[in-house]
Amino acid sequence: EKYSGARSDMLNLDKRTMPLPFRGEVEPTFTQLVGQMEPYPLGVDYENPLVGPPTVDWALRAVGTQGGDLLSRHQRWRSESGAKGSNPIVHEHHLLSMMLQYAVCYDR
Repeated sequence: EKYSGARSDMLNLDKRTMPLPFRGEVEPTFTQLVGQMEPYPLGVDYENPLVGPPTVDWALRAVGTQGGDLLSRHQRWRSESGAKGSNPIVHEHHLLSMMLQYAVCYDR
């Protein structure tokens, strides 16, 4: 218990992570989590894999303003595009959407 509390405090000092909810707290929504993210300033080395390109921040915020999350966005894209479920691009889009969803919501 003592170790986990100290570890939690240490992890919350890193600007790349967000605080975890305490037991019993309501999990924040995707839109709330994206709103808490701090965008990197211009001039940062975007070739660094920990930073990512500025388009990632823009895309996540765009999905957040539309309501829902990345998985609901995938379903909307699938129905609007008319892509068949057997098409490999549908599977790839779903996997990438899931990966980013989990990165935002669980890998804070």
